[in-house]
Amino acid sequence: MVDNVKSAYLAIATACAFGLTADIGHAYSNDSGNKETSPHSLTSDSAHQPTTEKPLAFHEVNQQLLTNYSAAKSELRKKLGAIVICMDNSLTLIRDGKRESIPFIKPHYTGLKEVAHITLGTFVLLVNHTDEELSESSIAKLKEYRTAIEKASDAVATDEAIEPQEQERQRALIKQTVSFLTRAIESKRVSADELKKYARSTSEPDLKNAYTAVASQMVSMDKTMAKWRKEMTPQEWNNMYVFIATLHMPRQELIAYQYFARLLNQSQEGDRVIVGESPGTMTEEQGIDLVLTHILDKQVAIQFFNDPWRMHRDLLSEAGKKWLSENKLEAEKTP
Repeated sequence: MVDNVKSAYLAIATACAFGLTADIGHAYSNDSGNKETSPHSLTSDSAHQPTTEKPLAFHEVNQQLLTNYSAAKSELRKKLGAIVICMDNSLTLIRDGKRESIPFIKPHYTGLKEVAHITLGTFVLLVNHTDEELSESSIAKLKEYRTAIEKASDAVATDEAIEPQEQERQRALIKQTVSFLTRAIESKRVSADELKKYARSTSEPDLKNAYTAVASQMVSMDKTMAKWRKEMTPQEWNNMYVFIATLHMPRQELIAYQYFARLLNQSQEGDRVIVGESPGTMTEEQGIDLVLTHILDKQVAIQFFNDPWRMHRDLLSEAGKKWLSENKLEAEKTP
C-alpha cells in the first residue's frame, strides 16, 4: 500500500510538472461566491454564524461593511494601472482600457506533455487494481488505451512538433508503455511492485520532456513580457500587477509564478504577483477582483498593524496559537 502511494505521488508529480491540472479563493470570499467579499480581519466568522431567530444587533452594520468593502475595491479598480492576466495558456495585458492576449503554450510544449502523459494514463488505469485479477472492464480499457497510443505514435514526429533530437526518447517511452500494457492485458494481472518499477523507470524520460517543455514556455512568456515592457513607461511597469490562475495541486512552485517572481523581484506571492485557485478565480474579472482585494488589504495591514503581510494570515492566528498553548483538547483524550 505504501509503495502504491509513493508511486502515485511520483506519477502525479510528473504530470503536474506539465500542468495536467493547470491548463486552465481567496480567504475573503463568502459561501455564495458573491463579489461582496469581506475582510477576514473583521468578519471571518460571518459565513459560519449559527442560525438564530433574529439577526444579532450589529448584523445590519456588518452587512454595510461588506457592501462598502466591495465599493472600496470598485473605487480602486478605476485607479488600477496595467495588469497581466496569466490564464488559459495565454498572457493578457489590460492597460489604458485596451487588452492584448498572446498564447505562451506552443505545439512543441503540448506535444512533449501529451507523450509524457501516456505513463500517467497507464498508471491511473492500474493503480487501484494491483495484485488482483483484472476484470474484463479493466482489460477493455487497457486495450483501448494501448490502441490509442499505437495509433498516435506514427505521427509523433510531425503532429506533436517533436524535434529530431527528442524523437528517440519519445519512441522509447511509447515502446516501453505499450509493452507494459500488453503484459498486463495478457497476464490479466499487475503486481504493485511491477507498477512501481514501471513508474520509476519512466519518470526520468518524463522529466526530461518536462524540462524541454518548460524551456519552451519560459521563452515564450519572456518574449511577450519583453515586448510589453518596451511599450510601457518605467512607472507603468513598476506599478504593474500580475494575476496567475491555477488549480490547487500545481500551486506550489508554479512555473508561471517562478517566472514572474524573478521578473518582478518578488520574494513571495501576494504583493505584485498574485495566484488564485480555481474554481474561485476562473475568469479575468474574478482574477482582477482578487488583485483588488490584495491591494485594499495591504492598506489595512499597514495602517492597522504596520505589517504589509499581516492580512495574508488569519487575523485570529496568534490568538489561536495562544489558546492552544494554554488549553488541553478534550478531543485528544483517549476514549
